[in-house]
Amino acid sequence: MSHLFYFILFVGFLAHQTAFSQKKWDGGGGSNLWSNASNWTGNTLPTATDDVVFDNSLLAGNYTVVLPSSAVTVKSITITPNPGRTIDVTLPSSNTAVPGLTANGPGYGLTINSGGTFRNSSGSSSGNTVRVTDSIKINNDGKYIHNSASAHTSNVQVLSLASGTERGILELDIPTASSTISFSGRTFGKLVLRSTAAGGTCNYTAAGTNRVMIRNGLDLGAGVTFNLNCSDTIFVGGDFIQDAGTLNLGNSTRSVVLSLQQTITQNTGATITETGSGVQTVLINGSGLQLVTMRGTIANQVGIVKDGGGLALLKAPLTLSYRFSLKSGRVVTSQGLITLTAACTLTADSLADQTFIDGPLKKDGLVNQSFLFPVGKSGTMRWMQMQNATGNFTVEYFRADPHTLSNGHGTGVHHFSQVEYWDVTTSAGATSKIKLSFVLPGSGMVTNLSSLRVARLINGTWEDAGNSNVAGTPGSDGWVSSNAASGFSASSKSFALASASGQENPLPISSLQLKAEVREQAIRFSWKANPDINISKFYLQLSDDGTKFSEVQAIDRTTHILNYSPVKADGYYRMVAISDEHHEYTSNVLYLRKPITNGISILGSNVVSCQLLLNNKGSRPGMVQLFDASGRNVKVFRIGSSFGVISLNVSDLKAGCYYLKSKDNSDFGNTLKFIKL
Repeated sequence: MSHLFYFILFVGFLAHQTAFSQKKWDGGGGSNLWSNASNWTGNTLPTATDDVVFDNSLLAGNYTVVLPSSAVTVKSITITPNPGRTIDVTLPSSNTAVPGLTANGPGYGLTINSGGTFRNSSGSSSGNTVRVTDSIKINNDGKYIHNSASAHTSNVQVLSLASGTERGILELDIPTASSTISFSGRTFGKLVLRSTAAGGTCNYTAAGTNRVMIRNGLDLGAGVTFNLNCSDTIFVGGDFIQDAGTLNLGNSTRSVVLSLQQTITQNTGATITETGSGVQTVLINGSGLQLVTMRGTIANQVGIVKDGGGLALLKAPLTLSYRFSLKSGRVVTSQGLITLTAACTLTADSLADQTFIDGPLKKDGLVNQSFLFPVGKSGTMRWMQMQNATGNFTVEYFRADPHTLSNGHGTGVHHFSQVEYWDVTTSAGATSKIKLSFVLPGSGMVTNLSSLRVARLINGTWEDAGNSNVAGTPGSDGWVSSNAASGFSASSKSFALASASGQENPLPISSLQLKAEVREQAIRFSWKANPDINISKFYLQLSDDGTKFSEVQAIDRTTHILNYSPVKADGYYRMVAISDEHHEYTSNVLYLRKPITNGISILGSNVVSCQLLLNNKGSRPGMVQLFDASGRNVKVFRIGSSFGVISLNVSDLKAGCYYLKSKDNSDFGNTLKFIKL
């Protein structure tokens, strides 16, 4: 008999042994009991050499499995529901054995895939009741729930960090009033703390000196108090959610940084605080759009720091009482005002022109003090400072023409800016000097500091508010201060840069206006400049983010219409004019999309809350896929081949940034980006 024949027999034997060692749940016993042999293939219970598989290959629907009260030993357990199905496996409270479940491996002793849940509800109050010799693999959207007073440290120590486990969920719902959790130095997918099993109130504590990595979200449920005695940094790569409860960042001398990189949601009744002597910091440092909704309380000495290059969009008012620091990126407050109480300090660099508050900022309780408001718009800071100020002040910068408020000006003001102004809203009796910054080219050209003025709109007339002090360099950057101002009201709250002389400080007298029309094959730009300016050259500039612009085309000074075929799909455009005197004038900024002759485009605004409108100009994609900002496919829309306006219901999506493209990438034009509020 040949060696090949024996080899084939050997391979067949191994295959038979592998199949024989796998035990599947078929539900034939009509119950959810592990101990019912009829529920298993072969009508026999799993043994210590079996790989136990829970899936939908033999039982189509959702189902639960309850282990027996006695100890169970297997080789491994794998939970793999079909998409849209759930399978729950529970070690019940009636099981007090230590361990109640043992998975000896080798390999992953417990694998939980999407839709699968393993719940350790052991009735033991101590010891390792689920013993996994090798490791536990919680794949994305799978869930391990520790629902027992028994130990969990050894299970956390063997959590797999393999690719695909970034969103695996570890939930602690411990049925005791308080519990110390294994936290320092650990790496989690998504970490969830709950108080349900403890009757609605549970106190979790954690201590240590090593950093913590939470690759996805941190979710603190209602009634949860989480007390930390940690140092280093807690990194949260996904969403942070805090329901009504308390997060105590420090109860000793140790200092910790809670780094939050995605959506931040703090519900009403929630508190972030500290009770020790350390320095505790919440770091908002997403690299993209970061939605921040903090309806609870930030108490005691907890500092908020905005870092990272992303944009933080506040969706609710935020009151801070200790410290607020701007290190990098913008904070948009048009939907959620930031109020700094009397004791709250603010740290910001007035030279960091891309790091600022985009919208209003309020400071309470100034008493003969100076305070810098790092406000701005259109990708650049344009700060205002209160000097010798008394009162509560709200300041906002507008990148818009002050002449739209009024064209009239009084004695001492020859002309005033047409590109920017500031609003100051305050209480009756407030007083302050107003210091306004100027930059080149954002403020136009400042040529003479002595004739530079602060102009104030009072009852429809831009009045001379003075030049009590000034600093900077003509043709560059600097500031000018007003005389002491009071009598603030709705009709006397706006301030702008102005000039006392018609021969100095163009500012500019007339702004450069840019318009555009998106056509089938190109974008048609048209622009108009003040005829009194001797233009030597125009430049069309493009930016991906509305902040950093680069030249894409130089244009002769006699040209005022341009048909431009963009290479990139979309972007921010502006026109820059250079005068014969080498002064630079910048137009308004336009956000435009590349023309699509045969495809699907967004109709109207790309910022939506319920319905996203698309315009189908000839594509037949059949289906389009929806991706979140991390690239995860979250939804598929079937749109058939209908032309014209298509409405997609996106009301069920979480707030954030999303992308649409056709399932097969055909005839779809550009990838479409929109923001769900």
